[in-house]
Amino acid sequence: MLRSLVCCLTMTFQINSVFAEDQDELTDNVPELRRMASEAYATGDQEQYRNLVTRLHQLRPNNSDYMYQLVLAHAALSEREKAFNMMVQMQQQGLSYDFNESQDSMSLRETRLYEYLNDLMVRAGEPIGEYQVVTALDSALGRVEAIDWDPTREAFLVGSVTAGRLVAVNEDGGFQELIRADRENGLWGIHDIIVDAPRNRLWVSSAATRAYSGFDETERGRSALFEFQLDSLDLVKKYPAPVDGLPHSLGNAALSHSGDLYVADRSLPIIYMLKAGADRLIPVFASKGLVSLRGIAASAKGDIVYVADREMGIIRVDLLAGQAVALNRPETLNLGGVDGLELIDGNLLVIQNGIRPQRIMRLELDESGSSVTEIAPVIVAPSELASPTHGTVRGNRLFFLADAKSDEGNDENLGGRIAETTIEGLKNIEPPDMRRFFEQRARQGMPLPQVQPDSDSNTESEEDNEEAR
Repeated sequence: MLRSLVCCLTMTFQINSVFAEDQDELTDNVPELRRMASEAYATGDQEQYRNLVTRLHQLRPNNSDYMYQLVLAHAALSEREKAFNMMVQMQQQGLSYDFNESQDSMSLRETRLYEYLNDLMVRAGEPIGEYQVVTALDSALGRVEAIDWDPTREAFLVGSVTAGRLVAVNEDGGFQELIRADRENGLWGIHDIIVDAPRNRLWVSSAATRAYSGFDETERGRSALFEFQLDSLDLVKKYPAPVDGLPHSLGNAALSHSGDLYVADRSLPIIYMLKAGADRLIPVFASKGLVSLRGIAASAKGDIVYVADREMGIIRVDLLAGQAVALNRPETLNLGGVDGLELIDGNLLVIQNGIRPQRIMRLELDESGSSVTEIAPVIVAPSELASPTHGTVRGNRLFFLADAKSDEGNDENLGGRIAETTIEGLKNIEPPDMRRFFEQRARQGMPLPQVQPDSDSNTESEEDNEEAR
């Protein structure tokens, strides 16, 4: 029987730091650490800055900006070995930064090793994958986050956070408003929609946030899941988040084959379930260790739920066992900045807009669904798209919202676009070939970093090796 009790998640990250003794005295409050780090940098206290950024990286290991800052912090103290180790880790995770843009990297630039690594990271920002824009959305919609395909209307349903409007958009750009937030239906800004055509249901998660143009300060922190009939759009029932004095913002939702629905709370790290036929939301998972829940996907049976945290990665929640663990992944995969998440035929599709470069990846899972076995890029560094967010799958195609908007809802270029790409026939990523890197380190008598090269790496020519010298 499915447990309705809230299960707690404890994640252990393996941390290698020579500053552990000093950092035991530091706070775990990330905003405070960021403030302290900015102050230390401004006053030129380089050792304190390095310690503070190291703690930030420990607490938020998927945050690529902290990794970038840590390289520069080590470089400022001429700690080349530690700086290069972090650069290797970033390069193997496919991150793209140009350290030449900061004067703090000057102590590293005297080596060909730096030139080689920095060049690889710059090239990681080159576009990969093909996509095309299906249609542009009406600018009156403002910021859009929700999208699903409605087979009964043969149209995409799109929901607006700022305007509180749900519209049908066909592939030719045809536009029809279906629902608008008002006092009668009680909607606010729309954060996600789920079309359940077999049951003639439309599910909408909604929250009263400042991004919503009709925001009322007296409703701050209120949120609910709304059930509509798909054909008539009549409101069936409203399922509010608990009235407990805490702020709530129900966001991304997922549906199992049995009709059970799961929705993530963006304000609090909680996942709620609405069991098919039930009359209220019940919490099935919570964790103080998570920060910002976004994309969510459920297995067909509804016993396994995957949820993405923008800072902490992807969590696999086993509802039958009452356990939750971080998705097991290779060290070469960074799962920071995940916004959209889809589970299709044993593969997770992740849309990462909080990472450099932004990308859409297909992650093949093992039979248990607990480990990533293969990684394939769908789109990397989409230069013509502002920021991909959420999507919906039709056959072998992913249709996704191509332009994310800020939480303030005051963007000049509103509306955004729907784009599409294929999710089949993709080439898996091979382990990065770092042979030249390790050979040069050996010639210089430098210790090897923690991540060793793949023994199956392709042997490079003597000409390439000579160039690396």
